[in-house]
Amino acid sequence: MAESTLLSRLDGIDARFEEVSLLITDPSVISDMKRFVKLTKEYKDLEKLTKVTSKYKQMLRDIEEAREVLDTETDPDMRELAKEDLDANTAALPEIEEEIKLLLIPEDPEDDKNVILEIRGGTGGDEAAIFAGDLFRMYAKYCETKGWKMEIMSFSEGSAGGYKEIICSVSGEKVYGTLKYESGVHRVQRVPATETQGRVHTSAASVAVLPEAEPFDVEINEGEIKWDTFRSGGAGGQNVNKVESGVRLRYNWKNPNTGVVEEILIECTETRDQPKNKERALARLRTFIYDKEHQKYVDDIASRRKTMVSTGDRSAKIRTYNYPQGRITDHRINYTIYNLAAFMDGDIQDCIDNLIIAENAAKTERDRIVKIRYKTMTRKELLDNIRRKKSFLCVGLDTDIKKIPEHLKNDADAIFKFNKAIIDATAPYCVAYKPNLAFYECFGIEGWTALEKTIKYLKQNYPDQFIIADAKRGDIGNTSAMYARSFFEHLDVDAITVAPYMGEDSISPFYGYEGKWVIVLGLTSNKGSHDFQLTEDADGTPLYQNVMSKVSSWGTSDNTMFVVGATQGKMFEEVRRVVPDKFLLVPGVGAQGGSLEEVARYGMTDDCGLLVNSSRGIIYASTGEDFATVAGQKAKELQVQMEQLLAGKGII
Repeated sequence: MAESTLLSRLDGIDARFEEVSLLITDPSVISDMKRFVKLTKEYKDLEKLTKVTSKYKQMLRDIEEAREVLDTETDPDMRELAKEDLDANTAALPEIEEEIKLLLIPEDPEDDKNVILEIRGGTGGDEAAIFAGDLFRMYAKYCETKGWKMEIMSFSEGSAGGYKEIICSVSGEKVYGTLKYESGVHRVQRVPATETQGRVHTSAASVAVLPEAEPFDVEINEGEIKWDTFRSGGAGGQNVNKVESGVRLRYNWKNPNTGVVEEILIECTETRDQPKNKERALARLRTFIYDKEHQKYVDDIASRRKTMVSTGDRSAKIRTYNYPQGRITDHRINYTIYNLAAFMDGDIQDCIDNLIIAENAAKTERDRIVKIRYKTMTRKELLDNIRRKKSFLCVGLDTDIKKIPEHLKNDADAIFKFNKAIIDATAPYCVAYKPNLAFYECFGIEGWTALEKTIKYLKQNYPDQFIIADAKRGDIGNTSAMYARSFFEHLDVDAITVAPYMGEDSISPFYGYEGKWVIVLGLTSNKGSHDFQLTEDADGTPLYQNVMSKVSSWGTSDNTMFVVGATQGKMFEEVRRVVPDKFLLVPGVGAQGGSLEEVARYGMTDDCGLLVNSSRGIIYASTGEDFATVAGQKAKELQVQMEQLLAGKGII
């Protein structure tokens, strides 16, 4: 089966799903409610992912089988069927990969929580309170359609109707994950009931949606709570006024973020039952402390979505309700509909769905930047490919327009078409490709475009290939950081060659990308390499050895390789004494006269530790229309030799 680098992120998913499936039936787990709830949530998430992953893996198997048929089958009908299967699955692959990537994005850990919903009138006086009441009714009707339970905890009525403030709890499935998008300032434009001259006013109300804390989320010493009871005032009959059903708690809480002790005062009067009021007061205390202790998390939510409540000022709006136009506009996503009556009647799901889509898109982009898309290759994966293909061959794509076959030279896309043919012919026999940037940059934007297309083609069609940008970059720190962004973020290659002679600050930016490799020039094979690399210090140690030793302390065996030319022969022994466990990228085999047998004898480790590059000897082996076929033959010849060398070392 063709291996995809996306699969590296799916390692262990099936095994973990089976493990969780067993754990949630374990009596000891069931008795631990906190753990049981967590595992049940994980089970549901993994179930979705495993179904999609299974489909994805089957698609990859079908693609591999189709390619094998095309490589081996001569029957035209069979080849046509295989071609159809290959095209269909290849076309469908990006969509399912995108689905998997979205499922791999961690959900907000609070999404499954119930919420405390707080609505307050802001700018606009009586009209703001009336609008706050309208929003409450909108949410009440929406919760009803979702099958959620809403309970009023406290409220303060406005003098002309509505609410100055109303606080309620909402419980159900994924309540916070849905309602969190409603946090912010809501602006209304309409003629208020209190307006006598028919003028349109602008008022605002603020909405806060806070995840309700569970009992196990915060630690409260209930023995330190001071309780008072009192008679509830206001409407409600004689019972409310005569029975001390209202409760007041005082709790001294030490803020873990500041170390300051502050008294928390909470009153609860919404029921006529004192024990129920105590229970609700405790719930509000837990939520208050939870909110305080997780302020950093809340601040992060605010910065990402820019939807958390600010001051209630009209300028800090997230959504506008325009009654004269019958218009709803959500300013975060430029969402506008002209169905205000239905919206205020609780039909808000479409707006929330669009907000979810927008946030998932933003998460995907963040994941692309932070994770540098998804294409990485670990040392283990590279070694697995070497064993599977019985090869440690790297094909150098040093594509010179002057040397490609004549029948391609006049093609507007000559470089890419040449590369594509070479890749298709040699991919079965190699584990890596190394485009030399100079051969592309010399053609300006056209050359860079050809390079981008080449790398994209490799990633989409041969995702098991290790891609090296042979750029030999290395400059002051800020410049190197830009080079790193160019190659690791934009081009998304696996590795880049780097010149180390400006020191650590010139190389460290390349190490800032998890899963990416830095390939440092060590002992090169060019004529002038001896001018500096072999110069010795006072102790008689050659400069190249000092460089390799120093760089080794900056990186690891999982992200650092060294370039050592194949023409250096027996000097590989010295190299291995300095870097016994690092991968070596070895150019110079073939056209430059380097010996593959000699490189393997002195440079191969117990797990191989070599990538041997051949460029001209493969890609220019023929200048005729059979150039790709001949290139494939030359690559296969080297692969056969490498298979023998790997077998002789006991690696395969």
